[in-house]
Amino acid sequence: MTRIDYPDLDNLSDATKTLIEGRPLINVLKMWAHSEPLLPLIAQLGATQFAALELSPRHRELLVLALAHAIDAPYVWNQHEAISESCGITVRERDAIRLGANWRLADVPFSAADHALLGFARAVAAGATVPPLVFAAVNDRFSPREIVEAVSVLGYYFAIARMTTVLEIESDEPGDSSVLDAGIDLARTP
Repeated sequence: MTRIDYPDLDNLSDATKTLIEGRPLINVLKMWAHSEPLLPLIAQLGATQFAALELSPRHRELLVLALAHAIDAPYVWNQHEAISESCGITVRERDAIRLGANWRLADVPFSAADHALLGFARAVAAGATVPPLVFAAVNDRFSPREIVEAVSVLGYYFAIARMTTVLEIESDEPGDSSVLDAGIDLARTP
């Protein structure tokens, strides 16, 4: 049970109803509907991350999974298992990320760029700054735009994670990547 009830979706404004009509509305976005001015911004930012980043979908999903594990955000992890699979992340790779403190990443054929990004995500999750060597590894393999996008993805999913943990939002039913498809559709909506 959530700490506060979901809003009555029938009482939303016409503009918000139009935004969500025909799209899957995951539990965290249902809760965000309490703040109608924020909901379209949060939804559009998430959709843009699915559809318009220079950072590859695989790298986006590695960041999301690494953050979800590092800050104990099961809702985010559960939501992104199917999405990450659709972006080419294997069960073995997810299992390596899930090992946490052991980070047996060397046993999995992650690329040097993947390793750099996973270390970066761990460092961002751990504190306010990133050690110089960790940043240098990311800076050597990613463009400035991709680095800015990586920090943005981590910040966005930190907000999603804390919305779900603080308000005790239950995970959505495991499913396919329909949320990804809806996000791409939303990003293309003017």
